[in-house]
Amino acid sequence: MRPQFLPAIATVSLLLATLAVPPAGATEPFNRPLMISTETLARMSEDPSIRVFDVRPVEAYEAGHVPGARHLAADNLTDPIEGSVLLREDLATMLGALGVGPDNRIVIYDSQDGLHAARLFWLLETLGHTRASVLSGGYAAWEREGWMVSAETPVTEPVEYPIDLAARPPIQ
Repeated sequence: MRPQFLPAIATVSLLLATLAVPPAGATEPFNRPLMISTETLARMSEDPSIRVFDVRPVEAYEAGHVPGARHLAADNLTDPIEGSVLLREDLATMLGALGVGPDNRIVIYDSQDGLHAARLFWLLETLGHTRASVLSGGYAAWEREGWMVSAETPVTEPVEYPIDLAARPPIQ
């Protein structure tokens, strides 16, 4: 492993580890499993409720991605004016436009370091989306293991992503 990836891998590991333990007194479900294998994602590919998000640069997405994956630029995960975390209302609108509702299972991947995938995972947690996972090893693992790759962009049917801000604690 190249040394320049170690800080990013450590950050992603720490983030996922902290999300794995529900806070004391928590009553709602938490995302399980946090990470899934390429084999698991390949088995899930025929499930119409699965939404796969590629958060790599658009050029990488266009060159090839997991079949059925939708592109979501990492830059879209921050407020363009403030440069801070995307507001939950904006995230809900973005997800709905990409055909995602609260009941969809989401699988996220980026390049092998996983930093952008972990950020989207965290944003989904703040929204209360309890059905999300990060692809272990990212797109690099998918490609390295010889799984099918596509250059087709899936047709997206927009849906309404309802959000109850009163039910969710503020982002810390």
